[in-house]
Amino acid sequence: MTAAALARYRPAVRRWVGEGKPKVLPMIELLFVACLSADPASCRDRSLVFTDDISVLGCMMGAQSQLAKWAEAHPRQRITRWRCKLSDRAERAA
Repeated sequence: MTAAALARYRPAVRRWVGEGKPKVLPMIELLFVACLSADPASCRDRSLVFTDDISVLGCMMGAQSQLAKWAEAHPRQRITRWRCKLSDRAERAA
């Protein structure tokens, strides 16, 4: 990721690497739409935020298992679509 791309997002997590400068790790957000099984027209945007040292590609690779866990905990809802992106939650909260 380039410095310009990182500048677009506020640092969500900082990790000290040895005695050097902190490494900025942006948060990755798994966005998905969940609809009620009984009423497919009633849908809500949902998200899961990862603060671990993962990339958007890592999110995409692990998304199905995370969504399966969420769906198991919410049996009356059905996931219709999902995607991974760099999170801008820090900017929205400011």
